[in-house]
Amino acid sequence: MTDRILIALPGENGGVAAALITGERGKIPENVLAAMRESGLAHLLAISGLHIGLVAGFLFFVSRFFLSLSETISLRFPIKKWAALFALTGSFFYLMVSGATLPTQRAFLMLALAMIAIVIDRRAISMNIVAWAAITILIVAPESLLHVSFQMSFAAVVALVATYEAASNSGKIRRWNITIGKRATSYVGGVILTTFIAGLATAPFALFHFNQVALYGILANVLAVPLTAFLIMPFAIVAVCLMSIGLEAVPLQIMGWGIEAVISIASFVQSLPGAVFHLPAFDVWLIAVIALGGLWLSLWKGRVRFLGFIPILIALTIIPNGSVPDLLISETGKQIAIKDGDGKLGFVKGGKGIVAETWLKRAGNPLVEFEQLGSNIGRLVLCDNLGCSANVSGLKVAIVHHMAAIDEDCSNSDIILATIPISRSKCSRPEIVIDRFDLWRDGNHAIWIDGRDIHSDSNGGNQAKRPWARYPRTPSVYPRVP
Repeated sequence: MTDRILIALPGENGGVAAALITGERGKIPENVLAAMRESGLAHLLAISGLHIGLVAGFLFFVSRFFLSLSETISLRFPIKKWAALFALTGSFFYLMVSGATLPTQRAFLMLALAMIAIVIDRRAISMNIVAWAAITILIVAPESLLHVSFQMSFAAVVALVATYEAASNSGKIRRWNITIGKRATSYVGGVILTTFIAGLATAPFALFHFNQVALYGILANVLAVPLTAFLIMPFAIVAVCLMSIGLEAVPLQIMGWGIEAVISIASFVQSLPGAVFHLPAFDVWLIAVIALGGLWLSLWKGRVRFLGFIPILIALTIIPNGSVPDLLISETGKQIAIKDGDGKLGFVKGGKGIVAETWLKRAGNPLVEFEQLGSNIGRLVLCDNLGCSANVSGLKVAIVHHMAAIDEDCSNSDIILATIPISRSKCSRPEIVIDRFDLWRDGNHAIWIDGRDIHSDSNGGNQAKRPWARYPRTPSVYPRVP
């Protein structure tokens, strides 16, 4: 199906169309993915509640409309329930075709419960449905509780259901006895409110996992969601239905027009000043406190629910104080980074690759890449063929790459980061010495400097506390230094 889509709709439009229909995102160019992320439209590419809801809604209303054209059928049979079962069947097909990812499973479970509720004449949307969907997923895959997709999708759904339940109970949501103009205004207002609530609920989790959040998500979604709802997804369904007889090209072309407009919206919002807010990594207990506060706010009734704001506000005041390490060195020694005076990471060595990208993301700042080893890179770091020296928070740091630099650096430095083995007996003056064996044994190292207080941490230092983490044997490729 992906190949058929790309033949009929080549380029970036086809890549997005394939992602929306079959869940295959590998054909989307990186610049489009970045634009969607930084504009707050990345959720359109992950098949979840929006897509399952649009598919089911389209199938439900279309099938019910055609059934209602027959007076005999509409008066004698429960066509609403038939439409619900038809929508459920079509949504299950979509779930299987798209790969049944965790957000799609969650959305389908909730949809299935909603459709069954229609069949048995019960309320279709409620917090009970959310709870049953969560319980089912956690019984099958309990580790999903720690996945970002589970956390963000359920955070958004819980917040939205709680908001609309509260609005419905207060009588602020009117039914269909209003004019078309007011319905259109109500729809736009609903998109704005839904985007605001969902964005607010998922922002802490986005900051925790991705260290950034899109600030203009409401603007992007108000423009892009109607295109997705009325143009992209309906013609995606038509294209899938016609694919078996080879007539998918026309609906895919129409779908491509909508996708092109959405990509243009994403690029425009991405280009706005301050479109993305970055934040350094913070402790996991803070996101747990925010989650508990959000659950209190969503599940309780009456004024007591507003007590949930207290832990959320306390956590939000602490989150901006997250600290970026002053020094970072990877387990291979191929990446070394130093925090500059502005709190941004600069790479003395190896400023590209997944390790560098992860460090920059967790530091909450965009790429600031120093010049390569061997050149003069200004006041912060000086390098030659033997290594580099830097002044970090008043302490002298030596980065050693060659044996010839060991004696001088050990006598003049406070911290040594070495990509070669170093004898501790010959290098006792520095407060911290991290050499090739430390990197091999404990993995990546991070160092924080607070005046004369120095704190270091490593991957292996944490893993050593776990019963399944084995202490490695000494490798033969690195000779012992006496």
